Amino acid sequence: MSPSSQEQKEKMIGIPYREAVGALLYAAITFRPDIAYALNQTASFVENLGPAHWSAVKQILAYLKDTINFGIVFTGSVEKTLSAMQTLAGVSTTEKASQAICYD
Repeated sequence: MSPSSQEQKEKMIGIPYREAVGALLYAAITFRPDIAYALNQTASFVENLGPAHWSAVKQILAYLKDTINFGIVFTGSVEKTLSAMQTLAGVSTTEKASQAICYD
């Protein structure tokens, strides 16, 4: 996968791999967590990339293009979200007032 000869390494020099991985990391952190695992696998080869790694990044970009309408959507009121978070955290009703400030 990684280039073994100097010729292969020189061929990969002009490819904007680091920039593409950085942009995809931003997308994975902010609004597309579905690409996080695949991106993590490709990000580990930033220093010693080969054609297979660049192909993987292009596949992630194609996946994003095909699923452009996918993403995380937050709906509902703040009160419902806060109530659900408190329920999951096991917060009692007497603690809700003090905990609400932390979630604001």
